[in-house]
Amino acid sequence: MVIGCPRTGHLSANRLPARGHWRPGSKSNGFKLRAFGRGGYDSTGATVTVTEDDILNNPQFKLLTAKSWKLDATPNANTIIVGTENNPAEYFGGGPLADCQMDDVYTFSQDMKLTYNANGATFNAGNIAPNYTCSADRSFANVTFSFQPGVTGGAGLATITLPGAVPTQFIGVTDVSSNNYRIISITENTMVLRSGTPSQTVHQFKFVAQ
Repeated sequence: MVIGCPRTGHLSANRLPARGHWRPGSKSNGFKLRAFGRGGYDSTGATVTVTEDDILNNPQFKLLTAKSWKLDATPNANTIIVGTENNPAEYFGGGPLADCQMDDVYTFSQDMKLTYNANGATFNAGNIAPNYTCSADRSFANVTFSFQPGVTGGAGLATITLPGAVPTQFIGVTDVSSNNYRIISITENTMVLRSGTPSQTVHQFKFVAQ
């Protein structure tokens, strides 16, 4: 930051906190320009897009997009649990996956597109009839998602958001509380996602890399 001098009419440029949506290769930053003179000073502000590898170099994003992901079909893994932010298994502690859930594949691309391949059938949760059974294939392709490093509340390393209402698009099950998902943990081979905000019923999922 350059300090202005009232005698010389020096200019100062002050950077404001970063704002805007995160997209691959760009970040919005606010700048304020101040002009000082003997009569006082004036200022103006503008938002400038700075080209950077913000998201592409984010460690969670790199792991997320490196491989496709499937629900963990390991026996006794309790892959899907339901509860509250403080106790994610409070309402449902887990159980075996249905056959049609075991071959569901989720692919996140670096250009912010999500493809869900149900491979013939999707498991209907409590919000779609017939309930709690394998039914029609609800696959979708190239749905734009947003990725935000960090979380605004609750646990997590990063946030994934899908557009629209459930169950047109979803991750994990068709009756998640919202299309807000937090990455709780992620490695090259495993990922834990938690759907819902801290004030909502949360669904937590274990995924394995394909």
